[in-house]
Amino acid sequence: MIVTGKHIAPRVAMQARLTAPQAEDAIDAIGTAILHQLKNGHPVAIEGFGLFDIAEREDGSKGVRFRQGKSVRETLND
Repeated sequence: MIVTGKHIAPRVAMQARLTAPQAEDAIDAIGTAILHQLKNGHPVAIEGFGLFDIAEREDGSKGVRFRQGKSVRETLND
């Protein structure tokens, strides 16, 4: 199963004290903001989560590289 923004919105809403629709909007806005910064050549670090940056592929196309933060690595390997 692929978990979407709609699936995680209730949890985000509870933790951020938002309504589920507000949380969905916030999740969408975060994705848009990250993409905007990457497109402008700026890496994006989300403290405690990781770093998004641009990776250039052998064929010259660009993609997103994600480097996990320490807390992500620790949580996944508990």
